[in-house]
Amino acid sequence: MDNKHLIVRGMHWVNELSHHEGSINGKGFPVLMSNDLVPEAKVWVCPALMKVDGRVSQAVASGTMGKAVPHIHDGDEMYLILGEENSITVAVTLGDDYYEVTPPSAVYIPAGLPHSICPIKVEEGKFGGACPIYFGKEYITKPVPKKNAE
Repeated sequence: MDNKHLIVRGMHWVNELSHHEGSINGKGFPVLMSNDLVPEAKVWVCPALMKVDGRVSQAVASGTMGKAVPHIHDGDEMYLILGEENSITVAVTLGDDYYEVTPPSAVYIPAGLPHSICPIKVEEGKFGGACPIYFGKEYITKPVPKKNAE
């Protein structure tokens, strides 16, 4: 049996993701694993890791770097915040809680928990970023349900 189709070589880029804004280096969003690339895959991986240069620094400062606005999923998700120490600081919301996270860190997001992530600080010359891993066959986001008025 030939299992070569289970190996993904090279980065694949998508122009947009639901409930995400901006882009990574003006290219959209990088996808390394998905069921579009490997039909059997039950995981989705978007490695947004890079050496921070002036363009990346400016994109973070202006708010145009790729970020996830508040949303939910039916499956679990995990963000790996990777890279050199203090290369990047990301703002993470989990429900009503706010955290600032730097590498190396991991954030686990149970299904149904409203969350967002946004880079807020980078250090030029260092390597870092975030790598979301969604545990499900299709990466589907949903808006955060509105709370009932009290």
